[in-house]
Amino acid sequence: MFLPLNEDPFNWFIDGAKLFELRKNHRQWTEKHIYRGRRVEIRLGYSGPRAYSAWGTIGDVRLADCISELFRWKISWRDVLPYCSSEAEATDMAVNMLDLPGWYVDEPLICFQIILDENYIGMSESNLKDILKKSEREG
Repeated sequence: MFLPLNEDPFNWFIDGAKLFELRKNHRQWTEKHIYRGRRVEIRLGYSGPRAYSAWGTIGDVRLADCISELFRWKISWRDVLPYCSSEAEATDMAVNMLDLPGWYVDEPLICFQIILDENYIGMSESNLKDILKKSEREG
């Protein structure tokens, strides 16, 4: 599975601060496609060199009817948006990122854990790029 991410979320995963990805529960982002044990490639953006990607495996999967339910009962907001200072800030950020109609409006969501392969955990973006470029040359 291919998961394109913006720069901050990509780096948060690499740094080990972000543990879960959050998406609206529709199209390719449903429990039919998102399930424990499935391999996932996280990539910085949609295109560009493969040096901006890392591999992992999907762990826990959580479903919710709205963002407030998710953060209050299903998962800690810190595992999704680690650099927010409060649940309210994380909720506002998630509402804006996913273009949700509001905190309590029903909008099915799926939140899934990404367990990165050990060789990617804790690596800075520049170190990750260097290592992956070297492995491409050798492979």
